[in-house]
Amino acid sequence: MYNEGLGIGKHLNKISNVFKDNYSVLIIDDGSTDKSKVIVKQFLKKIDIKLLEHKVNQGLSTTLNDLYYEASRILDDNDVLITMDSDDTHDPKYIKDIVNAINQGYNFVVLSRYQEDSKELGYPMYKRFLSKCINTVLKILFPVRGLHDYTSGYRGFKGSLLKSLIGKYNKSVITAKAFAGMAETMMKLREFGLKVKEIPLVYRYDLKQGLSKLKLTTTIKEYFKLIIRAKLGFLK
Repeated sequence: MYNEGLGIGKHLNKISNVFKDNYSVLIIDDGSTDKSKVIVKQFLKKIDIKLLEHKVNQGLSTTLNDLYYEASRILDDNDVLITMDSDDTHDPKYIKDIVNAINQGYNFVVLSRYQEDSKELGYPMYKRFLSKCINTVLKILFPVRGLHDYTSGYRGFKGSLLKSLIGKYNKSVITAKAFAGMAETMMKLREFGLKVKEIPLVYRYDLKQGLSKLKLTTTIKEYFKLIIRAKLGFLK
């Protein structure tokens, strides 16, 4: 979470309406300078929240590495980690679908923008084009059965899968910068016997109120560097 004061409260309210017990929320604040942390702390009596804080902004990659690591310490093998954006664009109504899929035998679930009933509401056309191009390249070069959306941040990990990932990579699952870390996570997960389920996502970008963190040129460069490093075998 970074400067999501306009969306995090709404998002936490939606989560609390989906589940009443048997869940906890792990939030890593990446040095927010707005009221994000204040808003989260208002929910501490309503929701089981573990809030960790970076004193200064360290970026998405470090934040995700810390999230994976901390979650791996908390989860049992049959528990589920669900990662979501904190800006209210990922509807928590899909959480039960993710958990059900894991209970059916899948170990990794992706809320996908590339299934028949998927939609992207309010998402700029240039971002759709960029995302589609990147995912097409990744699908060709790094195929995973059943997977089409390599860059969605709305994901479910079975606890045992996450523990295997952290057991090998510790806090270095992601070495790429910015949003390319989503794809790098997928590349490294492939070696652990993935059983993937994709669920159609209605991506509610139209609900986003804060500023976009995506920097177009940086994102393209990071994906390019990641693909080259992966094909040369430098991610192991």
